[in-house]
Amino acid sequence: MKVASGVLLVLMAAALAPSSATAQLGNGSHVNIAAGASLPTSDFGNIVDVGFNVTAGLSVAQRGSPLGFRFEGMFNQFTISNQGNFNFSNPSDQIRVWGGTANATYDIPFSAVGTGNTLYGIGGAGFANTSETQFQNSGQTNLTWNIGGGFRFPLSGFSAYVEARYHSINNTSVTFVPIVFGLVF
Repeated sequence: MKVASGVLLVLMAAALAPSSATAQLGNGSHVNIAAGASLPTSDFGNIVDVGFNVTAGLSVAQRGSPLGFRFEGMFNQFTISNQGNFNFSNPSDQIRVWGGTANATYDIPFSAVGTGNTLYGIGGAGFANTSETQFQNSGQTNLTWNIGGGFRFPLSGFSAYVEARYHSINNTSVTFVPIVFGLVF
């Protein structure tokens, strides 16, 4: 709950100062922040409930080019719902996923939506640390990859986006799809 309150505070503060954030980064670079639900998939979905995601990053794109790059840090948290083959002593134990990714983005031409509205694809790779709160020092870091898409739309002085991406963490059964609402400054 504290993390969700902190995310809300960051989103509100960022929304109040969009022009200064863009001006500091210069042409073609933007900061993004996002939060939303994180849906576990496959075997991972059999042991955890829907969680939440918080993401922050830096995007770089040359003006007029459909290709861009986004570097992000993410945090996801899931509550264990079904112990399956595991023996967790506390049913409210959580699985946390911290990570960083480097992604390529590609804007898809979509003139029917209106000026400034953009559909895009995104995908990349990075690292993720997966840990369970019951066990001290139980985290393990592995390579991760993701692929997805989103819809970005302009607002006054900044833009917003809705995005979904499939994430898979190598050497684990952890797979999930964060569906987020974000702001770009």
